[in-house]
Amino acid sequence: MYHISDNLQEFHFGTWNPSSGLYVSSEGDIYDRRSNLQGTVISASSIQGPPMTAIDKETGRIMGFVGDVWAELELRMNFRTELKREPADSYGALTKNGTWTGMIALLVSGDVEVAVGDFTVNTQRAKAVDFTVPVSESVVSVYVRWIELRDFDLKDFLAPFSKELWITAIAVIFTMSLCLAAIRSFEHHEESRRRYGAFRYLLHVYSIFCQQGVEAVPGAMSCRLVYVGVYFTAVTLCAAYSATLVSSLAVQTNALPFKNFQQMLKRNDFEMGVVNNSAVLSEFEEATDPILHQVYSRFIAHKRYNLPPNSIFGLNKVCENKKYAFVTSSLIATYTEKSLSCYVVPLPEAFTREYLSLAVAKNSAYLDIINHNLLKLRHDGSLKRFHTHTWPPRTLESDSTWHSVDIFDVMSILIVLAAGTVMATVFLAVEILHQQLSLRNTGQCRLPAI
Repeated sequence: MYHISDNLQEFHFGTWNPSSGLYVSSEGDIYDRRSNLQGTVISASSIQGPPMTAIDKETGRIMGFVGDVWAELELRMNFRTELKREPADSYGALTKNGTWTGMIALLVSGDVEVAVGDFTVNTQRAKAVDFTVPVSESVVSVYVRWIELRDFDLKDFLAPFSKELWITAIAVIFTMSLCLAAIRSFEHHEESRRRYGAFRYLLHVYSIFCQQGVEAVPGAMSCRLVYVGVYFTAVTLCAAYSATLVSSLAVQTNALPFKNFQQMLKRNDFEMGVVNNSAVLSEFEEATDPILHQVYSRFIAHKRYNLPPNSIFGLNKVCENKKYAFVTSSLIATYTEKSLSCYVVPLPEAFTREYLSLAVAKNSAYLDIINHNLLKLRHDGSLKRFHTHTWPPRTLESDSTWHSVDIFDVMSILIVLAAGTVMATVFLAVEILHQQLSLRNTGQCRLPAI
Protein backbone atom coordinates (compact mmCIF):
# COMPACT_ATOMS: atom_id res chain seq x y z
CA MET A 1 0.00 0.00 0.00
CA TYR A 2 1.14 3.54 -0.71
CA HIS A 3 -0.31 7.03 -0.90
CA ILE A 4 -0.81 9.13 -4.05
CA SER A 5 -1.77 12.53 -2.69
CA ASP A 6 -4.61 11.70 -0.28
CA ASN A 7 -5.62 8.41 -1.91
CA LEU A 8 -4.44 5.11 -0.48
CA GLN A 9 -3.37 2.74 -3.26
CA GLU A 10 -3.16 -1.04 -3.04
CA PHE A 11 -0.92 -3.12 -5.28
CA HIS A 12 -0.71 -6.91 -5.30
CA PHE A 13 2.96 -7.70 -4.74
CA GLY A 14 2.85 -11.46 -4.05
CA THR A 15 1.61 -14.19 -1.70
CA TRP A 16 3.07 -15.88 1.33
CA ASN A 17 2.27 -19.08 3.15
CA PRO A 18 4.12 -20.96 5.86
CA SER A 19 4.99 -23.96 3.72
CA SER A 20 6.28 -22.35 0.48
CA GLY A 21 7.20 -18.92 1.76
CA LEU A 22 6.94 -15.72 -0.32
CA TYR A 23 5.90 -15.88 -3.95
CA VAL A 24 6.40 -12.55 -5.82
CA SER A 25 3.91 -12.17 -8.64
CA SER A 26 4.74 -8.59 -9.66
CA GLU A 27 7.42 -7.61 -12.18
CA GLY A 28 9.59 -4.55 -12.28
CA ASP A 29 10.98 -2.42 -9.48
CA ILE A 30 9.16 -0.26 -7.00
CA TYR A 31 9.08 2.81 -9.24
CA ASP A 32 7.59 0.84 -12.13
CA ARG A 33 4.82 -0.31 -9.81
CA ARG A 34 4.15 3.20 -8.51
CA SER A 35 4.58 5.22 -11.72
CA ASN A 36 0.84 5.28 -12.37
CA LEU A 37 -0.27 8.42 -10.54
CA GLN A 38 -3.97 7.75 -11.17
CA GLY A 39 -4.70 11.15 -12.75
CA THR A 40 -3.11 13.14 -9.93
CA VAL A 41 -2.87 16.89 -10.59
CA ILE A 42 0.69 18.22 -10.26
CA SER A 43 1.13 21.96 -9.98
CA ALA A 44 3.93 23.15 -12.24
CA SER A 45 5.42 26.40 -13.47
CA SER A 46 7.09 27.28 -16.74
CA ILE A 47 8.19 30.30 -18.75
CA GLN A 48 8.21 31.56 -22.30
CA GLY A 49 11.74 30.56 -23.27
CA PRO A 50 11.93 28.87 -26.67
CA PRO A 51 13.22 26.50 -27.88
CA MET A 52 13.32 24.77 -24.49
CA THR A 53 9.91 25.90 -23.21
CA ALA A 54 7.03 27.84 -24.73
CA ILE A 55 3.49 28.20 -23.43
CA ASP A 56 0.66 27.87 -25.95
CA LYS A 57 -1.71 30.79 -25.35
CA GLU A 58 -4.78 28.89 -26.58
CA THR A 59 -4.34 25.50 -24.88
CA GLY A 60 -2.09 26.55 -22.00
CA ARG A 61 0.17 23.57 -22.66
CA ILE A 62 3.96 23.66 -22.39
CA MET A 63 5.66 23.35 -25.76
CA GLY A 64 9.30 23.14 -26.82
CA PHE A 65 11.89 20.46 -26.09
CA VAL A 66 11.34 20.34 -22.32
CA GLY A 67 7.60 20.67 -22.92
CA ASP A 68 7.67 17.56 -25.13
CA VAL A 69 9.52 15.67 -22.39
CA TRP A 70 6.97 16.79 -19.80
CA ALA A 71 4.05 15.77 -22.05
CA GLU A 72 5.58 12.30 -22.42
CA LEU A 73 5.89 12.05 -18.64
CA GLU A 74 2.21 13.00 -18.31
CA LEU A 75 1.29 10.19 -20.66
CA ARG A 76 3.46 7.52 -19.08
CA MET A 77 2.84 8.45 -15.47
CA ASN A 78 -0.87 9.25 -15.89
CA PHE A 79 -1.03 12.67 -14.25
CA ARG A 80 -2.35 16.10 -15.20
CA THR A 81 -0.66 19.49 -14.93
CA GLU A 82 -1.98 22.61 -13.28
CA LEU A 83 0.15 25.31 -14.88
CA LYS A 84 1.14 28.45 -13.02
CA ARG A 85 3.16 30.68 -15.29
CA GLU A 86 5.94 32.73 -13.73
CA PRO A 87 4.92 36.32 -14.61
CA ALA A 88 8.48 37.63 -15.09
CA ASP A 89 9.54 34.66 -17.28
CA SER A 90 12.52 34.13 -14.99
CA TYR A 91 14.25 30.95 -13.87
CA GLY A 92 15.18 32.50 -10.57
CA ALA A 93 18.09 34.14 -8.80
CA LEU A 94 19.06 34.79 -5.20
CA THR A 95 18.61 38.42 -4.16
CA LYS A 96 20.70 40.38 -1.66
CA ASN A 97 18.14 39.88 1.11
CA GLY A 98 18.33 36.08 0.72
CA THR A 99 15.01 35.54 -1.11
CA TRP A 100 14.56 33.91 -4.49
CA THR A 101 12.91 35.19 -7.65
CA GLY A 102 11.30 33.47 -10.63
CA MET A 103 10.27 29.84 -10.76
CA ILE A 104 12.61 28.89 -7.91
CA ALA A 105 10.67 31.27 -5.65
CA LEU A 106 7.46 29.40 -6.53
CA LEU A 107 9.13 26.09 -5.61
CA VAL A 108 10.53 27.42 -2.34
CA SER A 109 7.16 28.87 -1.29
CA GLY A 110 5.35 25.63 -2.12
CA ASP A 111 3.12 27.19 -4.78
CA VAL A 112 4.24 24.57 -7.31
CA GLU A 113 5.80 21.10 -7.14
CA VAL A 114 7.79 21.19 -10.39
CA ALA A 115 9.40 23.89 -12.49
CA VAL A 116 9.36 22.74 -16.12
CA GLY A 117 12.41 24.33 -17.70
CA ASP A 118 16.04 23.83 -18.62
CA PHE A 119 17.68 24.52 -15.27
CA THR A 120 21.43 24.56 -14.82
CA VAL A 121 22.45 23.16 -11.46
CA ASN A 122 24.66 25.32 -9.24
CA THR A 123 25.48 25.44 -5.53
CA GLN A 124 23.02 28.20 -4.63
CA ARG A 125 20.09 26.58 -6.38
CA ALA A 126 20.84 23.11 -5.00
CA LYS A 127 20.43 24.47 -1.47
CA ALA A 128 16.92 25.74 -2.24
CA VAL A 129 15.45 23.11 -4.59
CA ASP A 130 16.15 19.63 -5.94
CA PHE A 131 16.90 18.70 -9.53
CA THR A 132 16.05 15.73 -11.70
CA VAL A 133 18.55 13.77 -13.73
CA PRO A 134 19.69 15.78 -16.80
CA VAL A 135 17.34 15.83 -19.78
CA SER A 136 19.93 17.41 -22.08
CA GLU A 137 23.40 18.88 -22.16
CA SER A 138 24.82 21.89 -23.89
CA VAL A 139 27.88 24.10 -24.25
CA VAL A 140 27.78 27.66 -22.94
CA SER A 141 29.88 29.89 -25.17
CA VAL A 142 30.58 33.54 -25.82
CA TYR A 143 29.00 34.54 -29.13
CA VAL A 144 30.17 37.45 -31.25
CA ARG A 145 29.14 38.78 -34.61
CA TRP A 146 30.81 37.22 -37.62
CA ILE A 147 33.26 39.69 -39.12
CA GLU A 148 33.81 39.97 -42.83
CA LEU A 149 37.00 38.60 -44.34
CA ARG A 150 40.01 40.70 -43.58
CA ASP A 151 42.17 41.96 -46.41
CA PHE A 152 45.15 39.87 -47.46
CA ASP A 153 48.17 41.58 -45.93
CA LEU A 154 51.79 41.53 -47.04
CA LYS A 155 52.78 39.70 -43.87
CA ASP A 156 50.45 36.88 -44.92
CA PHE A 157 53.07 35.84 -47.48
CA LEU A 158 55.16 34.65 -44.52
CA ALA A 159 52.23 32.94 -42.77
CA PRO A 160 52.38 29.54 -44.61
CA PHE A 161 55.64 28.70 -42.84
CA SER A 162 56.56 29.12 -39.21
CA LYS A 163 59.49 31.28 -38.18
CA GLU A 164 61.59 28.18 -37.48
CA LEU A 165 60.90 26.75 -40.93
CA TRP A 166 61.85 30.01 -42.66
CA ILE A 167 65.15 30.08 -40.73
CA THR A 168 65.78 26.44 -41.65
CA ALA A 169 65.11 27.08 -45.35
CA ILE A 170 67.49 30.06 -45.41
CA ALA A 171 70.13 28.04 -43.55
CA VAL A 172 69.78 25.22 -46.12
CA ILE A 173 70.38 27.67 -48.99
CA PHE A 174 73.59 29.02 -47.46
CA THR A 175 74.80 25.59 -46.31
CA MET A 176 74.30 23.97 -49.72
CA SER A 177 76.07 26.91 -51.39
CA LEU A 178 79.10 26.48 -49.13
CA CYS A 179 79.07 22.70 -49.72
CA LEU A 180 79.18 23.18 -53.51
CA ALA A 181 81.98 25.73 -53.26
CA ALA A 182 83.99 23.43 -50.96
CA ILE A 183 83.51 20.36 -53.18
CA ARG A 184 84.51 22.22 -56.36
CA SER A 185 87.62 23.60 -54.68
CA PHE A 186 88.92 20.12 -53.74
CA GLU A 187 87.89 18.06 -56.77
CA HIS A 188 90.35 17.11 -59.56
CA HIS A 189 87.77 16.92 -62.31
CA GLU A 190 88.59 18.66 -65.58
CA GLU A 191 85.60 20.90 -64.96
CA SER A 192 87.29 22.24 -61.85
CA ARG A 193 89.19 24.67 -64.05
CA ARG A 194 86.02 26.68 -64.27
CA ARG A 195 85.78 27.48 -60.59
CA TYR A 196 83.03 29.66 -59.24
CA GLY A 197 82.99 31.60 -56.02
CA ALA A 198 80.62 30.91 -53.15
CA PHE A 199 78.39 33.80 -54.23
CA ARG A 200 77.89 32.18 -57.66
CA TYR A 201 76.78 28.94 -56.01
CA LEU A 202 74.51 30.90 -53.72
CA LEU A 203 72.77 32.26 -56.82
CA HIS A 204 72.55 28.71 -58.22
CA VAL A 205 70.87 27.34 -55.09
CA TYR A 206 68.58 30.37 -54.81
CA SER A 207 67.48 29.94 -58.44
CA ILE A 208 66.65 26.29 -57.73
CA PHE A 209 64.44 27.34 -54.81
CA CYS A 210 62.77 29.79 -57.22
CA GLN A 211 62.02 26.84 -59.54
CA GLN A 212 64.67 27.87 -62.08
CA GLY A 213 67.44 25.78 -63.66
CA VAL A 214 71.19 26.28 -63.48
CA GLU A 215 73.38 27.27 -66.40
CA ALA A 216 75.47 24.08 -66.43
CA VAL A 217 75.29 20.58 -64.96
CA PRO A 218 78.44 19.64 -63.05
CA GLY A 219 80.30 16.52 -64.12
CA ALA A 220 81.43 15.47 -60.66
CA MET A 221 79.11 12.96 -58.97
CA SER A 222 79.53 14.62 -55.56
CA CYS A 223 78.24 17.96 -56.91
CA ARG A 224 75.38 16.26 -58.70
CA LEU A 225 74.24 14.59 -55.48
CA VAL A 226 74.21 17.96 -53.73
CA TYR A 227 72.19 19.47 -56.59
CA VAL A 228 69.70 16.57 -56.44
CA GLY A 229 69.23 17.11 -52.72
CA VAL A 230 68.69 20.83 -53.25
CA TYR A 231 66.14 20.16 -56.01
CA PHE A 232 64.11 17.73 -53.89
CA THR A 233 64.13 20.09 -50.90
CA ALA A 234 63.12 23.05 -53.04
CA VAL A 235 60.27 21.16 -54.75
CA THR A 236 58.84 19.97 -51.41
CA LEU A 237 59.02 23.37 -49.73
CA CYS A 238 57.66 25.27 -52.72
CA ALA A 239 54.75 22.84 -53.17
CA ALA A 240 53.80 23.16 -49.50
CA TYR A 241 54.15 26.94 -49.58
CA SER A 242 52.12 27.32 -52.78
CA ALA A 243 49.32 25.05 -51.57
CA THR A 244 48.98 26.90 -48.26
CA LEU A 245 49.12 30.32 -49.89
CA VAL A 246 46.53 29.45 -52.55
CA SER A 247 44.18 27.90 -49.98
CA SER A 248 44.38 31.03 -47.84
CA LEU A 249 43.14 33.01 -50.83
CA ALA A 250 40.45 30.52 -51.88
CA VAL A 251 38.99 29.52 -48.49
CA GLN A 252 36.90 32.12 -46.71
CA THR A 253 37.55 32.37 -42.99
CA ASN A 254 36.15 34.72 -40.40
CA ALA A 255 38.40 36.94 -38.34
CA LEU A 256 37.43 36.84 -34.67
CA PRO A 257 38.08 39.95 -32.56
CA PHE A 258 39.45 37.70 -29.80
CA LYS A 259 39.48 34.02 -28.87
CA ASN A 260 39.24 33.94 -25.09
CA PHE A 261 38.50 36.02 -22.02
CA GLN A 262 42.13 37.04 -21.57
CA GLN A 263 42.20 38.67 -24.99
CA MET A 264 38.76 40.16 -24.42
CA LEU A 265 39.96 41.94 -21.26
CA LYS A 266 42.56 43.74 -23.37
CA ARG A 267 39.85 45.30 -25.51
CA ASN A 268 38.36 48.58 -24.34
CA ASP A 269 35.71 48.84 -27.07
CA PHE A 270 33.64 45.69 -26.35
CA GLU A 271 30.60 44.99 -24.16
CA MET A 272 29.29 41.66 -22.92
CA GLY A 273 25.95 40.45 -21.61
CA VAL A 274 24.25 37.36 -20.14
CA VAL A 275 20.62 36.49 -19.44
CA ASN A 276 19.34 38.26 -16.35
CA ASN A 277 18.66 36.07 -13.29
CA SER A 278 20.23 33.05 -14.97
CA ALA A 279 22.63 30.34 -13.81
CA VAL A 280 25.31 31.76 -16.11
CA LEU A 281 25.04 35.09 -14.31
CA SER A 282 25.39 33.31 -10.96
CA GLU A 283 28.53 31.54 -12.17
CA PHE A 284 30.13 34.88 -12.99
CA GLU A 285 29.01 36.38 -9.67
CA GLU A 286 30.37 33.48 -7.64
CA ALA A 287 33.49 32.92 -9.75
CA THR A 288 36.70 32.28 -7.84
CA ASP A 289 38.78 32.21 -11.01
CA PRO A 290 40.52 35.60 -11.30
CA ILE A 291 39.87 35.88 -15.05
CA LEU A 292 36.12 35.28 -14.71
CA HIS A 293 36.01 37.65 -11.76
CA GLN A 294 37.64 40.39 -13.88
CA VAL A 295 35.18 39.72 -16.69
CA TYR A 296 32.24 40.10 -14.30
CA SER A 297 33.62 43.27 -12.69
CA ARG A 298 34.38 44.92 -16.00
CA PHE A 299 31.54 43.88 -18.29
CA ILE A 300 28.57 42.81 -16.14
CA ALA A 301 28.61 44.31 -12.63
CA HIS A 302 27.80 47.90 -13.65
CA LYS A 303 24.67 46.77 -15.55
CA ARG A 304 23.69 43.90 -13.24
CA TYR A 305 19.98 44.82 -13.26
CA ASN A 306 19.81 45.88 -16.90
CA LEU A 307 20.74 42.64 -18.64
CA PRO A 308 18.85 40.96 -21.53
CA PRO A 309 15.72 39.11 -20.34
CA ASN A 310 16.38 36.10 -22.60
CA SER A 311 18.92 34.68 -25.03
CA ILE A 312 17.04 35.68 -28.20
CA PHE A 313 17.07 39.31 -27.10
CA GLY A 314 20.80 39.09 -26.36
CA LEU A 315 21.69 37.44 -29.69
CA ASN A 316 19.72 40.09 -31.59
CA LYS A 317 21.75 42.71 -29.73
CA VAL A 318 24.92 41.03 -31.02
CA CYS A 319 23.64 41.57 -34.57
CA GLU A 320 22.82 45.20 -33.85
CA ASN A 321 26.18 45.98 -32.27
CA LYS A 322 29.33 44.39 -33.68
CA LYS A 323 31.18 45.36 -30.49
CA TYR A 324 28.85 43.28 -28.28
CA ALA A 325 29.39 39.71 -27.03
CA PHE A 326 26.74 37.50 -25.45
CA VAL A 327 27.04 34.35 -23.33
CA THR A 328 24.42 31.69 -24.02
CA SER A 329 23.81 28.02 -24.68
CA SER A 330 24.79 26.52 -28.03
CA LEU A 331 21.34 24.86 -28.22
CA ILE A 332 19.60 28.24 -28.17
CA ALA A 333 22.10 29.82 -30.56
CA THR A 334 21.67 26.97 -33.04
CA TYR A 335 17.88 27.14 -32.82
CA THR A 336 17.68 30.91 -33.40
CA GLU A 337 20.49 31.37 -35.97
CA LYS A 338 18.10 31.35 -38.96
CA SER A 339 15.93 34.08 -37.46
CA LEU A 340 18.85 36.39 -36.70
CA SER A 341 19.81 39.22 -39.03
CA CYS A 342 23.49 38.26 -38.86
CA TYR A 343 25.68 35.23 -38.38
CA VAL A 344 27.04 34.72 -34.85
CA VAL A 345 30.01 32.51 -33.97
CA PRO A 346 31.28 31.17 -30.61
CA LEU A 347 34.73 31.96 -29.31
CA PRO A 348 36.86 28.79 -29.58
CA GLU A 349 38.55 29.17 -26.18
CA ALA A 350 35.75 30.55 -23.97
CA PHE A 351 33.16 27.89 -23.19
CA THR A 352 31.92 25.51 -20.51
CA ARG A 353 29.66 22.45 -20.53
CA GLU A 354 26.31 22.48 -18.72
CA TYR A 355 23.71 19.82 -17.89
CA LEU A 356 20.03 20.81 -17.98
CA SER A 357 17.44 19.43 -15.57
CA LEU A 358 13.93 20.03 -14.29
CA ALA A 359 13.63 21.60 -10.82
CA VAL A 360 11.34 20.23 -8.10
CA ALA A 361 10.49 21.36 -4.60
CA LYS A 362 12.87 20.28 -1.87
CA ASN A 363 12.21 16.70 -0.68
CA SER A 364 9.41 16.28 -3.20
CA ALA A 365 7.70 12.87 -3.25
CA TYR A 366 7.65 12.99 -7.05
CA LEU A 367 11.42 13.33 -7.57
CA ASP A 368 12.39 9.64 -7.58
CA ILE A 369 9.47 8.62 -9.78
CA ILE A 370 10.20 11.41 -12.28
CA ASN A 371 13.89 10.47 -12.35
CA HIS A 372 13.03 6.83 -12.96
CA ASN A 373 10.85 7.68 -15.94
CA LEU A 374 13.35 10.19 -17.33
CA LEU A 375 15.99 7.46 -17.32
CA LYS A 376 13.58 5.21 -19.20
CA LEU A 377 13.05 7.99 -21.77
CA ARG A 378 16.80 8.19 -22.21
CA HIS A 379 17.28 4.44 -22.54
CA ASP A 380 14.50 3.92 -25.10
CA GLY A 381 15.67 6.84 -27.26
CA SER A 382 12.74 9.17 -26.58
CA LEU A 383 14.94 12.03 -25.36
CA LYS A 384 17.02 11.78 -28.52
CA ARG A 385 13.84 11.77 -30.62
CA PHE A 386 12.60 14.96 -28.94
CA HIS A 387 16.02 16.53 -29.40
CA THR A 388 16.04 15.70 -33.12
CA HIS A 389 12.54 17.14 -33.49
CA THR A 390 13.63 20.47 -31.97
CA TRP A 391 17.07 20.59 -33.58
CA PRO A 392 16.87 18.74 -36.92
CA PRO A 393 20.20 17.47 -38.26
CA ARG A 394 21.89 19.90 -40.59
CA THR A 395 22.01 18.90 -44.22
CA LEU A 396 25.04 19.79 -46.28
CA GLU A 397 23.94 22.15 -49.01
CA SER A 398 25.95 21.85 -52.18
CA ASP A 399 27.02 25.19 -53.54
CA SER A 400 27.61 24.97 -57.28
CA THR A 401 28.36 28.65 -57.74
CA TRP A 402 31.89 29.87 -58.30
CA HIS A 403 33.46 32.22 -55.79
CA SER A 404 35.47 34.68 -57.84
CA VAL A 405 38.65 36.10 -56.40
CA ASP A 406 38.46 39.88 -56.35
CA ILE A 407 41.39 41.99 -57.53
CA PHE A 408 41.71 43.41 -54.04
CA ASP A 409 42.26 39.88 -52.70
CA VAL A 410 45.44 39.57 -54.77
CA MET A 411 46.48 43.21 -54.51
CA SER A 412 49.39 42.29 -52.26
CA ILE A 413 50.72 39.86 -54.87
CA LEU A 414 50.43 42.50 -57.59
CA ILE A 415 52.28 44.99 -55.38
CA VAL A 416 55.13 42.50 -54.88
CA LEU A 417 55.25 41.85 -58.64
CA ALA A 418 55.29 45.58 -59.40
CA ALA A 419 57.98 46.18 -56.79
CA GLY A 420 60.12 43.42 -58.30
CA THR A 421 59.72 44.90 -61.78
CA VAL A 422 60.75 48.35 -60.56
CA MET A 423 63.77 46.97 -58.71
CA ALA A 424 64.85 44.96 -61.78
CA THR A 425 64.59 48.08 -63.95
CA VAL A 426 66.64 50.10 -61.46
CA PHE A 427 69.36 47.44 -61.30
CA LEU A 428 69.43 47.24 -65.11
CA ALA A 429 69.89 51.00 -65.37
CA VAL A 430 72.66 50.89 -62.77
CA GLU A 431 74.45 48.11 -64.65
CA ILE A 432 74.22 50.00 -67.96
CA LEU A 433 75.52 53.16 -66.32
CA HIS A 434 78.36 51.24 -64.67
CA GLN A 435 79.33 49.64 -67.96
CA GLN A 436 79.34 52.99 -69.78
CA LEU A 437 81.58 54.52 -67.13
CA SER A 438 83.94 51.55 -67.41
CA LEU A 439 84.13 51.94 -71.20
CA ARG A 440 84.89 55.65 -70.89
CA ASN A 441 87.70 54.97 -68.45
CA THR A 442 89.24 52.49 -70.88
CA GLY A 443 88.84 54.90 -73.80
CA GLN A 444 85.98 53.02 -75.49
CA CYS A 445 82.87 55.07 -76.17
CA ARG A 446 80.78 52.40 -77.89
CA LEU A 447 77.47 51.74 -76.16
CA PRO A 448 76.80 48.13 -75.34
CA ALA A 449 74.22 46.30 -77.39
CA ILE A 450 71.02 45.61 -75.46
